[in-house]
Amino acid sequence: MTENKNSIFEPYIRIADAIYAIFKSTCEVVIHDFSEMERSVIYIKGDLTGRTLGAPITDFVLQQLKNNESEIEDILGTYSTIKNGKSIKSSIVYIRDDAGKVVGLFGINYNVTELLNMQHLLSDLLSPFEGVNQIHESYATTITEMFEQIIFATLLELNMTLPIKMKSKKIEFVKALDKKGIFLVQGSMDRVAAILQVTKQTVYNYLEN
Repeated sequence: MTENKNSIFEPYIRIADAIYAIFKSTCEVVIHDFSEMERSVIYIKGDLTGRTLGAPITDFVLQQLKNNESEIEDILGTYSTIKNGKSIKSSIVYIRDDAGKVVGLFGINYNVTELLNMQHLLSDLLSPFEGVNQIHESYATTITEMFEQIIFATLLELNMTLPIKMKSKKIEFVKALDKKGIFLVQGSMDRVAAILQVTKQTVYNYLEN
């Protein structure tokens, strides 16, 4: 490279070293000099794509360079699969000289193969069994806590607050509790009667209403 080109590409070389120092073998950082397309790679750290110094420009970049220079935009965060089967996430930053002419590029390729495999595994683990809807289950440590959770959840669902004054609302509340199975728990009838400020027999009557 000439001294002028060195001044253009030198900062990118330092950035390439800094990025590779963090991500190591999971990434590849490459710098292209467009003055010689057939051997444009002038700096590379990492070997995800198997390229070395003197490798040619890519077909994708050649296609981009067919556009007017003013229309060429950086490519950030794209995905592709390379010939060795690895999935990579890439960014391309075009390098311009003082006159605004595109003279090269700075590229970052990151190996996301294992991350995608992990994503698929987690997706399978977290997906509910086919035909099974998500359930809402509370794990109380005492029967009193469980009772309070059911009462609170039912009041919330019915948009009610204590004390409940109207008989029709009390009946609705009791029937909603019955659907939740609360009266299968010993002593729950007395608890509900106390909350509604009625007798246990009245609660029985609400259930038969």
